[in-house]
Amino acid sequence: MSTRTRAIAITVSVVVVMVVIVGLIAYNSVSEASPGPGWIKVGSVADVEGEGVTKVDESAYVVSYGGLPLFAFAASYDEGVEGIHEVVSYCPSGGGFYNEPHGTQYSVVGSYIAGPAPSSTLPRVAVSVFDGEVWVDPELRVGEPIPGADGIQQRPTTFCQS
Repeated sequence: MSTRTRAIAITVSVVVVMVVIVGLIAYNSVSEASPGPGWIKVGSVADVEGEGVTKVDESAYVVSYGGLPLFAFAASYDEGVEGIHEVVSYCPSGGGFYNEPHGTQYSVVGSYIAGPAPSSTLPRVAVSVFDGEVWVDPELRVGEPIPGADGIQQRPTTFCQS
């Protein structure tokens, strides 16, 4: 192989490698970043805060309430040893949640209000803000209470029923 042919081959190889690198950089800057596997994009912080309660497909509710940090609840869960499947619904007119099988009412922060209570609070799931977007992981349970929510009290009202 002549020196000229070798130089052309090296130049072509360098150009190909550079095109691949630039393509990967462009793809990564355009592709949507997320907190990780299992996380679902809900929307911008402004949209979620404006909505108040945002249902994320059939898996979770993300809540923006007063001055509290964003929090989320599972839209369904299995309860107790019997594994009873509970479906959670939001009722805008009542301002809280209820579970369909039992009609138990919960406040906007997930605290028990009235009805047969299969649990004292709704199960919380992880919510995160990443690059100005709100994300929820409906499978990642959160055990600690919502900061500042212990002072929120709601009385039983006429809640929606399915």
